[in-house]
Amino acid sequence: CGCRSPQEVRELGLAIQAAPALSLAGIEVYEGVIYGDNAEQDIRAFLKQALTSVESLESDNLISEQPIITGAGSAWYDVVAECLANLTDYLAIIRPGCYAIHDTGIYLDAQSKVLQRAQVSQGYACELDGDLESALEVWAYVISRPEPNKLVVGLGKRDVAFDAGLPIAERGYRNGEAISVKGLTATAVMDQHTFVETDGSSDIEVGDMIAFSTSHPCLTFDKWRYIAISDDEYQVTHWVKTCF
Repeated sequence: CGCRSPQEVRELGLAIQAAPALSLAGIEVYEGVIYGDNAEQDIRAFLKQALTSVESLESDNLISEQPIITGAGSAWYDVVAECLANLTDYLAIIRPGCYAIHDTGIYLDAQSKVLQRAQVSQGYACELDGDLESALEVWAYVISRPEPNKLVVGLGKRDVAFDAGLPIAERGYRNGEAISVKGLTATAVMDQHTFVETDGSSDIEVGDMIAFSTSHPCLTFDKWRYIAISDDEYQVTHWVKTCF
């Protein structure tokens, strides 16, 4: 989807201008699908091209108001913020969203790289007051221990993200008391179940509850209409509608 070249951007701008009910306000970009050994360099070049496209649209009178340029996912927001900073003629908007929830997978890794870049360049991420913490967990019961080193948990693809890493066991509970989940590793996620490996010394039993953190919170949000908000004692205080 979207335009893949400056020429396509201009053609779309002309089509919008010809439509009586439409007006072009600016362009939106997403740099998060740019990968490779030279990702940062390629992203900077991509953003430079996007700015050039906005300039061309404005010079061709295809944008009548102050042009908007918007971009940035949650992995490269520091680079995008730097590239779009100090624009006096345009309205620049960055749109990272996963910072609100974070995770223990791909965005934990991405945020680590953001902070590494900040230490090297003294960039915008240096202004962050502290780091991000994962705030999303999915809790599920152990429903089977068919082998000494294998658990089956009532948590599946209908409940939790699995596209960018499997759920990670963070804590366990039995009758309201904390138990160890050390050594538990999710190995596969099925439609309604997760397979977890453990060493034979673990005393995890059927009926124990495990709290899992996730990777890629968007896909987990997509599976729930409501999400419980808890306090530090894990008492649910209220519910929020995801509208995702």
